[in-house]
Amino acid sequence: MRFLSRCYLAKGNLRNGMIWALRAIAEAPELREPWVQAQEAAYAAEDWAGVCYFGQMAVRITEKSGTYINEDKAWGSYPWDAMAYAYYQAGDLRAAKACGERALREDPENARLFGKIKDAIATARALTPDAFGDEALFNWINQLEGQLASQVLLMAPAEVEQLHYTYPEDLETELLVAPPYDEVYTAYLKAKVDAANGEYNKYANSMAIYNAVYAAFVCWFCQLYDPVQGYISEEVLSDG
Repeated sequence: MRFLSRCYLAKGNLRNGMIWALRAIAEAPELREPWVQAQEAAYAAEDWAGVCYFGQMAVRITEKSGTYINEDKAWGSYPWDAMAYAYYQAGDLRAAKACGERALREDPENARLFGKIKDAIATARALTPDAFGDEALFNWINQLEGQLASQVLLMAPAEVEQLHYTYPEDLETELLVAPPYDEVYTAYLKAKVDAANGEYNKYANSMAIYNAVYAAFVCWFCQLYDPVQGYISEEVLSDG
């Protein structure tokens, strides 16, 4: 049933994809795999509430079946990774961060789960083909890292100075902002490319997207942390 669900999703039939996933759950609700398949179907339909519900039901099952083929995807970072994105889309930034961190613990070698400079450049290039070399995009990321460090994280000037990356030696360097807020880098690069190309209508749109992503990160960071004092806000902790 799960495989039928996957086939329908691959063909773009989201309704039948979910129907067969639900049938798989009804057949074996004690297994994690059917719940993850339903989560995948909900993700394809951009049903963020469903992604979170099926994901939470999946991760409640903590023991693998001894008589059933266990799938690595269901027992790795995917359920948490999908929930991180879904919570982010739903506006629950605290839950998004928690799920993102859990996904990283489940798969610490997964480069996609912790952004590096080269990954941000590759993503931006895929979204916005341009005539600029990697070094140009690298330098723009340098600018943004400095702004984030000084204006949001309120790092000391000496610390900000240490963040000045060198091309190409620092392409593997991890960025300051982790998922799900690392979209700020690709949004920034897209806006810079549009401006440099003189495509000002596109630039206006891409800057609006960047400003929204940037504001979401700042809002989350200031709710959870007190940058001036350097500690997590007690008020936020008491809410949890």
